[in-house]
Amino acid sequence: MFEKIGNMLKRLGIKKENLIPFIVFLVLIFSAFIVAKIFNFNLTGVLLVYFLILFSIFCIAVWFWAGITFFRSLIVSSVSLSLVILLAKTYCDLPIAFHSANDALKSLFGFGLVYSTLLFIGSLKKELLGDKEKKGSLQNLEEMYGGKKPWLILFFYALFIGFFLWQLYQIIASIIRGLCIY
Repeated sequence: MFEKIGNMLKRLGIKKENLIPFIVFLVLIFSAFIVAKIFNFNLTGVLLVYFLILFSIFCIAVWFWAGITFFRSLIVSSVSLSLVILLAKTYCDLPIAFHSANDALKSLFGFGLVYSTLLFIGSLKKELLGDKEKKGSLQNLEEMYGGKKPWLILFFYALFIGFFLWQLYQIIASIIRGLCIY
């Protein structure tokens, strides 16, 4: 029987070094449930609290990692974006009598926004996937997990980057709506 279990573990690629802490963890959980059953103590609420604490720590760590990646990419495009918004804001603050180049402002603002967006996307791609000089954060994550993709971490990582993108969009859209371009 132990040979069958050993062969199954080899086929799954599980090493003994990883198996021993897992077995110790299972024994501790099993003994906690036995003790709880003997003393009529309800563990479901306690386990839920522990699970939520661990899940919160996990989410904070992934959120922080996604934030670092996002803001490294944003720094690259922020100079051009800031310059374009500054020019448009300064033009819009002029008295209406001096508004003689509305079409030029729209064209310049549109090009600057597209250019900044492409810079941001290129930088984000470089941060995620890497290039010849530096490994990306996704490659580093795969190396940490022995070449396997940790899909749960990647899901939350992509979700948090999406949240950061949505927040950036909301801020920039509010700034654009406040301009005199329309």
